[in-house]
Amino acid sequence: VGGGASMQQFVTADGTTLVIPEGNRLGEHVMARQLSRSLKLFAFIDILLCVLYIFAGYLFTAFAIVGPICGYYGAKNYHRNHILCYLVFCFINTIFRLAIFVMADAVTTQVLGFLMVMVEIYITRLVIRFYKILRTFSEDDLLLLRTMDHVPVQMVYW
Repeated sequence: VGGGASMQQFVTADGTTLVIPEGNRLGEHVMARQLSRSLKLFAFIDILLCVLYIFAGYLFTAFAIVGPICGYYGAKNYHRNHILCYLVFCFINTIFRLAIFVMADAVTTQVLGFLMVMVEIYITRLVIRFYKILRTFSEDDLLLLRTMDHVPVQMVYW
C-alpha cells in the first residue's frame, strides 16, 4: 500500500512497544541521549568536587551542590528546568574559575586555572547544546527519550 509513512517499532525491556515514525528527528533524539550521558558524568564529577570543597572547609559550596544535582537529575530524566539550573551553576563556576585564573600570581596556578576555565567552558557549551535540544522536543518526544534510556548509546565529548 503506497503513500503511508513507514514506522519503526521497538519493544522495551518491560514489554512496551514504541512506534516511531520515520520523520521523527531520530538524529536529534540520538544526540540528546548522547549529551544526556555526557552531562550525567560531568554533573557527577561536579557533585564530587563540591563535596570535596565542603570537606576542605569551603562551606558555601554546600549551596552550590544543588546545581550539579539538578544537572544529573535533569540529564537523567530530560527535564529542561533542572538543566537550566545546572547551566546557571556552570556559568557561575566559569566566572569563579576565571577569577582564580586572573588573581593567580604563580605560573603553575595560572596554567592550571586556564585549563580549568577551558574545561568549564567546554562543559557549559555541552549543557547549552543539551538545553537547546530539549527545548525543541514535545512532551511525547521527552517521554520517548525517558522510555528508551536503557538502550546502549555512545558518549559525546565534542
